[in-house]
Amino acid sequence: MTTESADPKGATNDETDNTKEATEDVTITKFGSVSVKRSTPKPAADLPLDWTKLGKPDDDDDDNQHPEMPLRFPHDVTDNLQLTPDEIVLVGTAGLKITHLGNNLSNTCTDPHKLQRLVFRSHMIHKMEGLAAFTNLELLELYDNQIEELADLEVFASTLRTLDMSYNVIREISPVSCCENLTELYLANNKIKTMTGISTLTKLRKIDLGANRIRVIEELSNLIHLEELWLGKNKIEMIQGLETVCCVLKEFVII
Repeated sequence: MTTESADPKGATNDETDNTKEATEDVTITKFGSVSVKRSTPKPAADLPLDWTKLGKPDDDDDDNQHPEMPLRFPHDVTDNLQLTPDEIVLVGTAGLKITHLGNNLSNTCTDPHKLQRLVFRSHMIHKMEGLAAFTNLELLELYDNQIEELADLEVFASTLRTLDMSYNVIREISPVSCCENLTELYLANNKIKTMTGISTLTKLRKIDLGANRIRVIEELSNLIHLEELWLGKNKIEMIQGLETVCCVLKEFVII
């Protein structure tokens, strides 16, 4: 078998009819006396660079900034911000998605120490930052973003009850081990391979680790209050490690 680019100038007499139709975007592969023409795909030259890189981490950027996307902070979309003394909620829409939390996030509210619930859902946030002032946070939801790693959880580790980081690109969950009073943990649709880090969270009642890359069920022996465990759409090879929690589990999904 031989392969050559179609070029009418270099065609032999036997190939004249075939090469009349050939262009620079066609490749001819010979299987003995049979020639097969295949189209050669053109690069997507017309697509803007920022579109092709949207949501992809830049490995060459040490600061983990994403210059291909326009910078947008919470203070840029204050008209959509739902703000009360104990809650900040901002749900992204098609035209209003923030890319950074920023180090001045606490300036958004009058007293950050009184804030109990912080919700930034469906944005393009890549990094957990600006959380140091929220020392009494009970619920943190960064659902449906581009968060790459868990960070700064120790600031409100003793008060946090619910953590929802589903639909991100998180690979490690071990940083969550400091949140000893956590009762609900949602980390579905990430890139998590192991359950390492949850064994110390003895007050957990709900865990959602569905749609990840987990192969082994582990770290559950101390979770005597666990009621719901969601592990569907993983790569689990064997059901095990449920001996101490099976008597309290009300919901267990592994499909």
